[in-house]
Amino acid sequence: MEIGKTENYLLKTKPPVSLVILGVVFVFVTIRSFSHPEWLIYLAIFTVIFYVQFCRYACIVFVSTDFIKVQYFAPWLKNVCLKTSAIERLDYEKGFYDFFSRKKIGANLFLPQYCYDRLILFFNNPSATVVYLNINTFMFDFKKIFDVLS
Repeated sequence: MEIGKTENYLLKTKPPVSLVILGVVFVFVTIRSFSHPEWLIYLAIFTVIFYVQFCRYACIVFVSTDFIKVQYFAPWLKNVCLKTSAIERLDYEKGFYDFFSRKKIGANLFLPQYCYDRLILFFNNPSATVVYLNINTFMFDFKKIFDVLS
């Protein structure tokens, strides 16, 4: 069985809405910049700021009985595939949208909290004891991931 070529997932998440918003605004400003070339400067500034704040670690997560695969949209982020049988226990840290969680990721410069969640996997093998996976999926899909893996 080749990873990523099967339809037998326990869970497949959706991409974050912020990625769609970034795409729509990018297309709109690019079309608008044909008549106003100075908009290209605004486009570059907006794209960088919006990506860093809302689209960083945008991904789709595949969970099956054998593995968890995190496929990032940004080409500079390395995709991750881990065997679920080696996971000893799980923990997490939440992003900005869960106001009542005590497990929040620290503050950054622009917003009080980061716009991604962190899945912390503890393994029983000595080569990789703890893995931190930064995950930005469709809002509230992170709880589904955690529930399926637990």
